[in-house]
Amino acid sequence: MGKNDLTACGICSHQDVSLRYSKKDFSIAQCHSCGVLFRTPQPTFEEVRQLYTTAYYNPWHLEKEEGVKKIKMDTFEKRLREIQIYVSGGKILDLGCATGFFLEMAQSRGFEPYGIELSEFSFVHAHKKFGDTIFHGTIEDGPFENDFFDVITMFDLLEHVKDPVATLRRCKEILKPKGIIVAVLPDVSSITAKLMGSNWTHYKDEHLYYFSKRTISALLKQESYEVVKITPTSKVMNLEYLYHQFTQYPHHIVTPLITTFYKLLPHYLSTISFPLLMGEILIIARTGSGKL
Repeated sequence: MGKNDLTACGICSHQDVSLRYSKKDFSIAQCHSCGVLFRTPQPTFEEVRQLYTTAYYNPWHLEKEEGVKKIKMDTFEKRLREIQIYVSGGKILDLGCATGFFLEMAQSRGFEPYGIELSEFSFVHAHKKFGDTIFHGTIEDGPFENDFFDVITMFDLLEHVKDPVATLRRCKEILKPKGIIVAVLPDVSSITAKLMGSNWTHYKDEHLYYFSKRTISALLKQESYEVVKITPTSKVMNLEYLYHQFTQYPHHIVTPLITTFYKLLPHYLSTISFPLLMGEILIIARTGSGKL
């Protein structure tokens, strides 16, 4: 693939882009204007939608939902503590809410839960829990009034969307003045990204854009957000969950290593939870002015 075959940057529209990495089914390009990395070729919206079938959730190992739920709830408990430093309650919208684990935690902490989910599979699960406060589709199609939400969360979401700029703009419209967005996304400037190069585990078919601390901060400021916090963050994992993740998404080094441990260790050890840095960052940003 030559430079002339690359599409313009979907973030800033500049055409000064070059190939960074070639993968089996797609490539990673970098914009030399804004610095963002992106998948090329970009899929159509229908192709994106088709990614999130039941098979996409196989690594969640949902037949053992309680075990998966525990590690995700432990992560989300940490996220709620971080959110409640700035906002104690109110209406919260989780973009890409999946089956609703985070919203369960948020509701238990006094928030009024709303969610948006593109996957039919996940939407059905979340809708059973929360009813019509869960919307099937994207934020651009969502039926929400302006100045409605106190908090919007995007956990492992922004790297998946076709148009991150449009997503951030719509978030700003439906957030109240001084409302906050809280996002977790892969960081291409992380140590793991630098060490693993083209084999970085976050270079996946469904990840369309890749930000660093600098590029996501610049984008947020461009869209009139004030960045409150940006920091590396961990997720709670266990060996069993990692085994299923890396079976679904094989990595030539990580998968054999995790498989060996998983098969050698007693099963009860594979279900012990632990925090793990995975090359991701937490971003908290706000609209409006004044102190939160």
